[in-house]
Amino acid sequence: MKYSKIIFTIFCLILFGFFFNFNTPMIKAAEESQPAAAEGLQELAARLKDEILLLQERIIQLQDEINQIQVQLSGAPAGDIEKKEEIPATCHTVSLWDWHYCSSVCQCEAGQGDCDSNLQCTTGYCALDVGAKYGQNQWIDVCEEKPTFQPVIPSTEEVEKKEEKKAVGLSVCSDTDWFGTNKEGIIKRLTTEGSCEDANKIYPDVCLNNDILTDYFCNSSPGETKTCLATYFSCKKNGFIGCKNGTCFKEGNVSLSLAEDTPPSQNVILGSNEITFLKAKFIASDGEDIKINSLRVCLSSSQLSFNLKLYENESQIGSTQNDIIDGCVTFTDLNWVLPKSSSKILTVKANIEGEITSPVPLPMGIGGEDVEAVGLTSGIPLLTSGSATGKEITITTQALAALCTDSDDGINEYTYGEAAKEGITYHDVCFLGDNLKEWVCTAGGNITYKLIECEYGCVDGVCKKAEGNDESTGIVCVDSDGGKDYETYGKVIHGSGETAEDDTCESETVLKEYFCENGYFASETYECLSSCLNGACTSTTGLKNMENNLSSISELVSRLMESMKELIGE
Repeated sequence: MKYSKIIFTIFCLILFGFFFNFNTPMIKAAEESQPAAAEGLQELAARLKDEILLLQERIIQLQDEINQIQVQLSGAPAGDIEKKEEIPATCHTVSLWDWHYCSSVCQCEAGQGDCDSNLQCTTGYCALDVGAKYGQNQWIDVCEEKPTFQPVIPSTEEVEKKEEKKAVGLSVCSDTDWFGTNKEGIIKRLTTEGSCEDANKIYPDVCLNNDILTDYFCNSSPGETKTCLATYFSCKKNGFIGCKNGTCFKEGNVSLSLAEDTPPSQNVILGSNEITFLKAKFIASDGEDIKINSLRVCLSSSQLSFNLKLYENESQIGSTQNDIIDGCVTFTDLNWVLPKSSSKILTVKANIEGEITSPVPLPMGIGGEDVEAVGLTSGIPLLTSGSATGKEITITTQALAALCTDSDDGINEYTYGEAAKEGITYHDVCFLGDNLKEWVCTAGGNITYKLIECEYGCVDGVCKKAEGNDESTGIVCVDSDGGKDYETYGKVIHGSGETAEDDTCESETVLKEYFCENGYFASETYECLSSCLNGACTSTTGLKNMENNLSSISELVSRLMESMKELIGE
């Protein structure tokens, strides 16, 4: 068995003992010249002494485990001993699940990642964005066994039917608005513009008058050549207003609400351009297509002038530099069509100009009465229900904003932030269970906080997202033992990346296990089957216990090194 790690550890212990004795005269000298500094050195020395004693205890435990393993191996065949002592070599230079773990030079086995191409996997297949299956970040790509695909072979009957249709050609009749003979299919047929085509011509569906619809369809009598036949429907008897443009139609209606991704409350610097103020969601009923001719956007400010722009997705559909009348600006001649049974989102952006001496709060909204809409088929003016009022945007200046800074720009419960003023920093923090204390800057440059109840829990100063942690939250979670591994000592780095928690034994049998869950820091207590030692449940394999002991000793050595640096530095 190789003892290089153990010899190195004992060497470090001797070295620390030397430094500890070396600093004793330093403490005495400090007592004579600077009593306050001497007191701090004494505290550090006492802490260092405790950690050295703990390290000695762990080394004694390790020696006992080595002796037990040697006794176990002494009765085994030589071949088995050699096999147990083998430590498999690896070409990987970073830990499993690191973004650079796999490469074409050092390939990964199935179940390992992150990989970037099939060439980096021994299986020849890199599965994309499957990290969640392995308890890791959802964007991790993992080497897996190649999936097998079975080709779909059409039956002889299907091939014959296809060839028969080809031979018939245009004698095969087609109806573009045939949806079956059930009630739902017929209603959809009546409200859809369609046509029928046979060997002779194309027959579009037409209205005989403002009530009767002539709908063409394919006959299906056996032994007959398929042709287009006409049938007649009374739109009014089927619950519609009438017939127009080859369809039956109902009077449409449109509803208005605030879009889910509308901007949060925030401070905006005067003179900013293309600032998103509001996102409004429009929903059309199943009656008819709707055309919106004009739209009025209302805001409350007489101090500022605005160049407002209206967008559908990334396309600008309107703009205005009109004066504000009664707190509102109107977009005219939009001719914006909202198809029936659909929804669209309009975004209002603004360039902000003018002069202010104090912050200006600016809510922006659209009411149902602010929308001029008509049914595209009926031509009837339609009323819009609902409204969309955005979160309050505060217009301020560089000088006013400089009084206070907020790293996550206002109320953003899913992103960790810090608010600072006059050299004092306040951190977003979880408060009383699943509540978040979100620190923000007011429009006047002061600091305050808002308590937010997190739906999926609070951790490391953010509300958890249902879909899991991602790069936008500003927090991390990295588990050295890869999750809930009760027989392996591990450490979890979380929060901003500067906080670490070690798996610890809370009693002789109870383990406190730290891990990452859905990308967020988590912990639980676990009752070990036998006992708990050095931050892990003891294993039936002596080598595993020795590995945990070495990891624990390594962690102690790291802490001793930091303490020594601090002591020598003072």
